[in-house]
Parts: sequence; C-alpha cells; structure tokens
Amino acid sequence: MKICSLVFFIFLFTGVGIAQKDAEALSRIETKRYDAMSKLDTNYLKFILAEQLVYTHSNGLVETKREFIYSIISGKIVYKTIGIKEQKINIIQKTAVITGVLNVKGALNGKEFDLDLRYTNVYIKFEDWKLVAWQSLKL
Repeated sequence: MKICSLVFFIFLFTGVGIAQKDAEALSRIETKRYDAMSKLDTNYLKFILAEQLVYTHSNGLVETKREFIYSIISGKIVYKTIGIKEQKINIIQKTAVITGVLNVKGALNGKEFDLDLRYTNVYIKFEDWKLVAWQSLKL
C-alpha cells in the first residue's frame, strides 16, 4: 500500500511538473507569436503555425496558414500592438487550449482598429507546439 501511494505521488508530481513547464513554454510561445505578428517575422510564424491552421478573426474572416501569413506580409492586416490582459492555459496530453483576453491595435485594409478580444486557441504538440486553431470575438 505504501509503495502504491509513493508511486502515485511521484507520478502525480512529475506530471504536474511537466504540465507546468509546458504551460510556461506555451505562454512564452504566445508572447513571441504576437510579437512576430507585429514585427512581420514570417519565419517564426511559418514555424509556429500548423499546416492545418484554421484562423477565425473576430470579424468572421477564416484563413488558412498561408492566407494568414499573406495577409500580414501584404499589409492587408497590420498588427501594431497585441497586449495580453488574461490568459488561461489548459493542457490535456499533447493538446493545449488557451483562452483569454487581448487588446489588439492595428489596421485592416488601412482602417485603424483598437479592439479587446476574447479568444480561444488550440495548440497540438507534434515535435514542437503548433497553433492549429484560433477564434476570437470582440468584447
């Protein structure tokens, strides 16, 4: 009985430690991704966005990875600043669901915007964490 309890606690604390490290890594990834969006760092975006990406903007526009990156490099959408107001990371095995609130300032087709957005995104850990889905709505 004592050995079973010890094994359970070792497993529990090891799992919690791994989940905490993944959550911290995902938080850094999110910050870096938002920075890459505002600085036109397409190399990082190509790396962090999954080929299967479905990116649903708060205006209802849905883009693939390729379309999303093209929108940024073409200047169709310009992200000036993206500030995290709230963030909650839930990890289930190799899937992470991140929810939160952002303030996003930029321009779409030359028209300035300053929005607070509630969002949900999903990362899957292949060899590295990759963003597979994003959806947001205006607050």
